Amino acid sequence: MALLISDESGDLGLKGSRYYIVLTLLLLRDEDAQRVMGVANSSARCHFGHPLRKWNSMKGRDKTDPQRLATFLADFLSRVKDIHLCATAVIMDKGLITPQRSPKLYDDASYRMGWCYGLAFKRIGRFLARTRLSARWIVDDNSEPLKRNLQTYLTKKLPEISGFLRRYGSPEFCSSKEQPILILVDFLAGLTGRCFDSFKQAGMVVPFLFQPVWERLKSIFYPTLPLPTGQPWQWDGLLYWPIEHRDKVQAFLNCP
Repeated sequence: MALLISDESGDLGLKGSRYYIVLTLLLLRDEDAQRVMGVANSSARCHFGHPLRKWNSMKGRDKTDPQRLATFLADFLSRVKDIHLCATAVIMDKGLITPQRSPKLYDDASYRMGWCYGLAFKRIGRFLARTRLSARWIVDDNSEPLKRNLQTYLTKKLPEISGFLRRYGSPEFCSSKEQPILILVDFLAGLTGRCFDSFKQAGMVVPFLFQPVWERLKSIFYPTLPLPTGQPWQWDGLLYWPIEHRDKVQAFLNCP
């Protein structure tokens, strides 16, 4: 059974953070979660001096030093490369949401959240259908907006979310004590946002300060996954909205 773990970076308000990111980590076998988190904690102790923490709980150079973060990622990812770790990240530029472009996205924060999850699960759903894997979906129980709005997504007929829920069931809302892997996903979502902020601050060109971090982190968005037929599936996990402005951030998405 596959395991999906979702978390977010940024807020939903139009006057808050400029970007809202939904990151979902996919493990092809749910039993791998314990090992992945164990390796993440081991690498964090080596490079940060403590087990891995949620992004907002990281302090000092552990959060601001690109080289330290890049070294941690290189160590961690090298030790789990046999697990086929992969993720999707949807980056929504809320500054480009207007009543003319999309009245629903402009008027309704729950619809903004649902839209991002819908983009992610459209991509994830295609892979699960091809592999015929069953799946569990877990979300941090602090995600009150998602709890409140699941029914909203169904009534507003966002097909990617409603179809996923019908096939695989509703998400399990868990604490990080119950599911420690949530700490890793929170960290990765926050780090993805930090890398994108660094790219934006550099004028949306490369190189940028956090590029060494992003070069390693980006590998989880573009792995090659095995299909039951033995054929490879090239995962493409980075999505940007609005799609017509994707060319402006292509240097980030394609960063080697």
